Amino acid sequence: MKGRHDASHPIPGLSCTVGDFWSWAYSNFNENTVRPLFAEYLVGKLLGVESEGRTEWDAYDLLYGTTKVEVKSSAYVQSWQQPRPSTPRFDIAPKRILDAYTNRVLGPVKRQADVYVFCLYPERERHLADPLDVHAWQFWVVPSRVLDEVLGAQKSLGLGTLSRFASPVGAAGLRDAVGAVTAPSTLER
Repeated sequence: MKGRHDASHPIPGLSCTVGDFWSWAYSNFNENTVRPLFAEYLVGKLLGVESEGRTEWDAYDLLYGTTKVEVKSSAYVQSWQQPRPSTPRFDIAPKRILDAYTNRVLGPVKRQADVYVFCLYPERERHLADPLDVHAWQFWVVPSRVLDEVLGAQKSLGLGTLSRFASPVGAAGLRDAVGAVTAPSTLER
């Protein structure tokens, strides 16, 4: 079976296409399973490295030059009814690598990427939420080394802790923010 299809690819035995399926399964960008995928795609587009496509369960999300990038996302608004906005949190747990080709777990437990890009969709009103509005997103860029040194094996962080390490930037500033923390002296461990 082919690994990637375009939206117009027909689904044999049905009178529909892969694009029809994508629309059915992935059109609510407020869902916790869709928004992180969009955040990865968004960061990849902004950095100019999305063309490879993604590999599920890879050790990191994107490769920017030689820099391994992990993308994490959060939001106040969810797809379900909420009595109040969610408190944004980001997963930073150290992990082992799962080799997608051999289905073997490899290496030590650690943060596998060189840098983390934390993405927040900040809208708090559900009726106004549109995660496709690229300019609404906020991004924080933090070298993994900093997370390791300050937080150790901590598994998640919130905006208060995140703001100790970096200031948010918009979509237009993301490439410069990643460049600023990926200089060789910044990434050395």
